[in-house]
Amino acid sequence: MFLSPGFFSLAAYALISALISIQPAHADVSRCYGTVAKGRLEGGVKLPTDGANFSA
Repeated sequence: MFLSPGFFSLAAYALISALISIQPAHADVSRCYGTVAKGRLEGGVKLPTDGANFSA
């Protein structure tokens, strides 16, 4: 079974469109100080604790 060249053009267009539409989370630059056991984070983003398609 052979696929037409138009199929690949459509697939490439769909892939490029999907990649362009992905928007990163808008957050300022975060900075961590100290160690994992004893440290702090400045400028971090609070993550949700629940929601659609989310499990902790």
